Amino acid sequence: MLLLLLSGCTLRVFFPPDMWDTGMRDSGWRFETPAEDTDEPDPSNPSEPVDTDVAPIEEVLTITTLTSKCTESPTTWDFSARADGWTGGGVLDVLAADGTREVHDLFLLDAALNGAWDELGTTLTDADLEPYTAGFTTAFACDEPLSFAVRIFDHFGATTDCVSWGDDPGSLSVRLYAEDLGVTALGGCRPAPESTTSAD
Repeated sequence: MLLLLLSGCTLRVFFPPDMWDTGMRDSGWRFETPAEDTDEPDPSNPSEPVDTDVAPIEEVLTITTLTSKCTESPTTWDFSARADGWTGGGVLDVLAADGTREVHDLFLLDAALNGAWDELGTTLTDADLEPYTAGFTTAFACDEPLSFAVRIFDHFGATTDCVSWGDDPGSLSVRLYAEDLGVTALGGCRPAPESTTSAD
């Protein structure tokens, strides 16, 4: 008789509300595989070895070599500059005798894996053949009297060196001295090292 009574009843058991937490808990893993311990040195730990083959970032970067060349039919200017370390980029300024000026970004062409040098440059084609675009086309012909300057920047965007050459580099240097605080600090642009300007 007791078994029949129990079978006819619904058994409900109540637990304290804080016995099980049904909320989501942050395990901290975010479903990622924990990082494995490696033998790579920690640069922040002075007791661990650091690869000394990598050149340190220089506080003052300078332009060591420079080349420029112009070929006609159609007009094509090629510029390249090498700096003595990894740079933050550079620009080319071109000034005509009548005051017309173009400013072109220099692109990274090559770099030393250990940070010992960067090579920057650009190729400018005749703007009469396609719309003028800074860094890619130019309105200047090979036989025009032109002045040039190349500036390079560090990784913070500050100008660390400026070199000038051409028809009247002093006039262009004066302009940059007034416009660019980095050139002002340098005292102006210096003569370009080992620069060659040729026209074919």
